[in-house]
Amino acid sequence: MERFLKRRGIAAGCVAGLALLTFLAGCDPSFNLSDLKNGDSESSRPGDQQPQVNVNYTQYSNSPNGNSPPPQLIMGSFNIQYFGETKMSRPQVVNILVDIVRRFDIIAIQELRGDDSIMYEFLNQLNADGSQFRATVSEPQGYYVNGRLSNYREKAAYIYDASKLELVRSSYIAPNPNSAMQRAPFIGHFRCTNYPPEVAFSFVMANVHTTPDPAITLKTELEAFRDVIGFVYRNHAGEDDVIVLGDFNEEPDRFNQLGWMQTQFAAIPSSWKTNLVQTECYDNLIFDANHTSEFTGQAGVFNFQNEYGLTQEQAKLVSDHFPVWALFSSKEQFNQAMMTQNPSSQFLR
Repeated sequence: MERFLKRRGIAAGCVAGLALLTFLAGCDPSFNLSDLKNGDSESSRPGDQQPQVNVNYTQYSNSPNGNSPPPQLIMGSFNIQYFGETKMSRPQVVNILVDIVRRFDIIAIQELRGDDSIMYEFLNQLNADGSQFRATVSEPQGYYVNGRLSNYREKAAYIYDASKLELVRSSYIAPNPNSAMQRAPFIGHFRCTNYPPEVAFSFVMANVHTTPDPAITLKTELEAFRDVIGFVYRNHAGEDDVIVLGDFNEEPDRFNQLGWMQTQFAAIPSSWKTNLVQTECYDNLIFDANHTSEFTGQAGVFNFQNEYGLTQEQAKLVSDHFPVWALFSSKEQFNQAMMTQNPSSQFLR
């Protein structure tokens, strides 16, 4: 059963609101993802041979008018390693996570553990500044070992800014054909609220966390996604924007060849590394470039270790993954010509 978590009328804990001491030396809590100006902010557009860097966004408004471009939606994914009671007991870590998540309008979370109190507490701290974040959380899923379910359980979640987005229908765990996946994707359907529903950008998200076993990931789990995505399109008739995002435990140069979508595009190319030790491109946002023309062409990996001036040991307490992000228009774009196919892609059909 999908659990829809709203902000409770409970004051956030004072401890979590303390300064981040030397652990966060140099961190500006008001720093917004829109202000990224360095090499940690990377951008790409379908058709680019080399990724662009040094992106600088202008701050957008939530009250567009006829003379202004549509406001933009910052969408992301973050595997918050073992995001449970132990992590929530470390105020410095929680403050970093709060500052990271506030940069996004909607973010898919993997490796959420524990009961509902973990997300309630985190939402309280997110909303302590007057924000309106909400979350929708999956039922726990576990690993299968030799055909038996292990004791390990984790949940997936979406955290979104309710002042900009609404949940169109209840979220759910996708069917798992032939039990091919250790954890089936968590599906959420959202719509921007700053335009009338008929012109607001709406989209379905599939929150993914594959097994880290490479022998299973590419040959079994990722192959099964074709059936899952086909189900999502059928179950959300009339919705052309399906965004598969999360921790794929595989780089797009390999799984894009499976061709889950007609004109499949990975916002994060294989050359950008998304894990803390900067060796792998595991985290991504995948969509059909011909349909999701709301994509602005800007995407990147947020290196929080550099941003907050952390040692690798300090950063590891936050996560062993960096968040990934992409920027979309919050208004439906009906002109598909703005997106071009990548001529180097071998998976286009």
